[in-house]
Amino acid sequence: MRADSIGLFWEDIKPEKLRKQDAGPDISKFAKIPENGLGFPASGEIKSSHKETFIPNRPIAVMDIECFTNYFLVMFQRLQDDKVIAIESTSTSGLDSQTILDILDKYEIVTFNGNHYDLLMLRLALSGASTETLKEASDDIIYGNVISYKFEQKWDLEPLDINHIDLKELSPGQVSLKTYAGRLHCPELQDLPIEHNAILTEDEMIMIRRYCKKDLAATKALFLELFKQVELRRSMSDRYRLDLRSKSDAQIAEAVLTSQVQKKSGRRIPKVPIVSKEFCYDKPKFIKSNNSYIRNAIGIVTSDPFVVGKDGRITMPKRLSEMMIKIGDSVYQMGMGGLHSTENCTHYISGEDSLIVDWDVASYYPSIILNCGLYPKQLGETFLDVYREIVEERLAAKAFGDKIKADALKITINGSFGKLGSPYSVLYAPELMVQVTVTGQLSLLMLIDELEQSGMSVVSANTDGIVVVCDKKDEVKMVEIINNWQMVTGFEMENTKYKAIFSRDVNNYIAIKPDGSVKTKGTFGGVTLSKNPQTEICSLALIELLKSGTPFIQTIKQCKDITKFVTVRQVKGGAVKNSNYLGKVVRWYYGVGEKGMINYKTNGNMVPKSQGAVPIMDFTGTFPDNIDYLWYEKECKTMLYGLGLKL
Repeated sequence: MRADSIGLFWEDIKPEKLRKQDAGPDISKFAKIPENGLGFPASGEIKSSHKETFIPNRPIAVMDIECFTNYFLVMFQRLQDDKVIAIESTSTSGLDSQTILDILDKYEIVTFNGNHYDLLMLRLALSGASTETLKEASDDIIYGNVISYKFEQKWDLEPLDINHIDLKELSPGQVSLKTYAGRLHCPELQDLPIEHNAILTEDEMIMIRRYCKKDLAATKALFLELFKQVELRRSMSDRYRLDLRSKSDAQIAEAVLTSQVQKKSGRRIPKVPIVSKEFCYDKPKFIKSNNSYIRNAIGIVTSDPFVVGKDGRITMPKRLSEMMIKIGDSVYQMGMGGLHSTENCTHYISGEDSLIVDWDVASYYPSIILNCGLYPKQLGETFLDVYREIVEERLAAKAFGDKIKADALKITINGSFGKLGSPYSVLYAPELMVQVTVTGQLSLLMLIDELEQSGMSVVSANTDGIVVVCDKKDEVKMVEIINNWQMVTGFEMENTKYKAIFSRDVNNYIAIKPDGSVKTKGTFGGVTLSKNPQTEICSLALIELLKSGTPFIQTIKQCKDITKFVTVRQVKGGAVKNSNYLGKVVRWYYGVGEKGMINYKTNGNMVPKSQGAVPIMDFTGTFPDNIDYLWYEKECKTMLYGLGLKL
């Protein structure tokens, strides 16, 4: 039996050299391990903190599958100790199905896109399919875009009893696992090292196992990053007796609201057929204004139709999409996504006699739904009863300090809105979506106009909030106007005071609070699962300059964390530098004396902003000695100019 034989935990393999070669990448420095209070014991098996009720409480293992014409690999990694097991079949040897079934019986399995690939392939493999058949099926999914139920029908798959979490729907942005790995600063980024249609040698099979371990490490890192969201979904799954662990916020809202309405009404909710139609906005009585621009906007939305196309998507009236609404010194635009102002390269700094206040409407869209008595026709008024109960229960949980319950209910409350515009959802209600968004925009415009008429400046507005600049002597008047607006509309606002705000535009800004803490958005924000790293050190240096006057170069040179210097970018078709293939997700920093650029493999064009880029697909733990500090300082100055400022 060779060293990499089927069914053995790799940590038990000898000789020592192979164990060292096959050790998985160390992600401990890059994955934030949840505290014990979230369910991770100091030692022993990693389990959910939730009691064993609707979903069995089991230790966790991540899983990934690789498939070639003469080779099929199923690999698991236990989170409790990172031990890995590889179960494989070749064109001459079968799959150890019993070991796989034993693992599925004992563990909660975590995958990325498992519902639409790994589990489908696993079910086919367990039926006894050959590696050639498995490769054909894999190509159906990856290159033929065959959807799950069609795949099940074609291959006549048997059901599989599995305790499973698919992380894909939980992950924001719906990008590739490699991209999330880049956003999480995982130590190793690597594309499939061998062409997908190759016939593998034994040495290449070992390469694929090592590659698969990197994907397992990325899946583990993503799971740890999403652990809080997973725990909230466990809690909701037990509460509603639905498996919600692999669903997005919007999908959870749809499942919960539908099940609760059906339970309360005693009838099944039908799916709404997609029908091409036109309709106009129905103005609530409290929407009124003397401002000519706002009155014009009201006239357009109540007379010019919104159009639902054959695909179920909504198009807003052309006159509305082109309309510029001028109030005070600011200009606003209405859109399907919400109101937004059009400022750019602006900054405001509060002084002894002035204030900057950010006012946000609490739970804006849910409040509009309840205050205006809006509901999808197919769900009936029972929808409002269920929705109101959830909102009130969340407020009670929040008041009693039950954060887990409050956050879980918030998912249902806020997540429902996104499904109103989805023709594939049982909540689909295009008229309701327009009613909510337009009411929200007109309501904010009314408030903006009243504040401007009273001598205050609204310098920014976006979907559910505004930023007001005013004299301190006008603070009482400002609060009075806000309170009157709340009484008329039924909405509630929350406020945050700023010491200063620096805006490139409405979606990219830095706001400094009186205590020195900072709120950022867009390009100035920190790296998250929703955003690729892009020379984060420059944003940090810019913030330090604006907060305390610290020179750019000082902040840059003091930082010895390479993750703050890198850029991560998806490159369609893959990237190369100096004929070396890097992959479809590439990571780099800028180096002194580095020549050349990174190019698209497909056409040779330069990957944007990659001149002088040093690829760093693997983190070695050593900080590079050729960082081009002057490049980063120059980038900081460019960002500063984008705010309308100069040194």
